[in-house]
Amino acid sequence: MNEFALDPKLKVVAEVAQDLGRTERRIQQMIEAGDLAARKATDFEELALRKAGRIQSSTERGVWLIQQEAVQHLKQLRTDALTETTRVKVGYPKYRPRSKQSKITPASETTYSALKHEPLWKVPITFTSLIGREQDVAMISALLLRPDIRLLTLLGVGGIGKTSLSLQVAREMRQHFSDGVCFVSLAAINDPALVVPTIAHELGIPEIGTQPLFEQVQASLHDKHLLLILDNFEQVMSASAKIEELLAACLSLKIVVTSRAVLHLRAEQEFTVPRWHSRTSITYQSTRSSQTTQQFPSLCGVRRPFSQPSKSHRKMRV
Repeated sequence: MNEFALDPKLKVVAEVAQDLGRTERRIQQMIEAGDLAARKATDFEELALRKAGRIQSSTERGVWLIQQEAVQHLKQLRTDALTETTRVKVGYPKYRPRSKQSKITPASETTYSALKHEPLWKVPITFTSLIGREQDVAMISALLLRPDIRLLTLLGVGGIGKTSLSLQVAREMRQHFSDGVCFVSLAAINDPALVVPTIAHELGIPEIGTQPLFEQVQASLHDKHLLLILDNFEQVMSASAKIEELLAACLSLKIVVTSRAVLHLRAEQEFTVPRWHSRTSITYQSTRSSQTTQQFPSLCGVRRPFSQPSKSHRKMRV
C-alpha cells in the first residue's frame, strides 16, 4: 500500500516540498518547529487554496482538513512574525518599510539648499541711529550697485564718521548680496601680515593643511557674491596688494575700505566723506535763538530800537 494513503499528511508535505523547492524532511521540521517566515506562510496558504478545488474523495477531504489546519497555524505565525518585526526595541530604530520612507522631492531639495546656504551677516550691532547721512548712504549704495565698481574707498579724517557710515551702508546693501555682508575691523592691528588672518577669522575660514591661508580665502570666496568691509585700513597700507589679488580671483566680490589715505589701486573708486552737518539741529538751534532773543533781548545783548514817546505820554509829563 502506498505510504501516502496511510498518512495523508505526508502527501501534503511532498506536494509542498515540490512546489517550494525544498526537501520533505525540511518541510516537516518547519511545520513541527513553527518557525516559518511570513513569506513561507503566504506560500502555504496559496497552495492550500489552489488544492481546495480538487476535493473529490474522502481521502482528499482529509488532506484538505489537514491543509486548512496548517493554514490557520501559519496565519498565526505570520501575524506573530509581523508583530515582532514592528516592535520597538530600546536602542534600535523602529522598522519602516522602504516604500513608506520619506523621499526627496524637488521642493524638499530646494528647501534644504535654502536652509543650508544661509547668507553671511557679520556686522556689529549699533545702538544709535545715523542722522544727517541719508544722502551719503544713497550715493555710496548707488556706486556699489554699479557692476564696474569693485573697490570703494571711503576717505576722510579721523572721527568724521567713516565707520558709522560703512555700517549703515552694510545694512542698506544686505538685500543686494546673495552671500551676505562681512565687516572686518583692522583698528587693533598694525602688522600688514595679520590682515589676511583677520579676514579669514571673520569669514569663518579655518587654516587647514599646508595650503597658504590666502589661497584658502580665495578658494572660499571664488564664486561668492559678498560685500567685504575693511575698516581703518590706513594702519596696514602695505597690505593693499592682497586686496587687489583677492578682487582678481573673486569676480563677484566687492570691497568697501574706510581709510584716511588712498590705496592707489587700479580698481579703486574714491568717495570723500564730507563733514557731518545736521540740518535738523541747525534749524532747531536757530529757532530757539530767535525765540530767546524776542523774549529776553537784554540777556542776548540785543537793544530795542529807540522810539519817540507818544503825545499822551508827553502830556502826562507836563
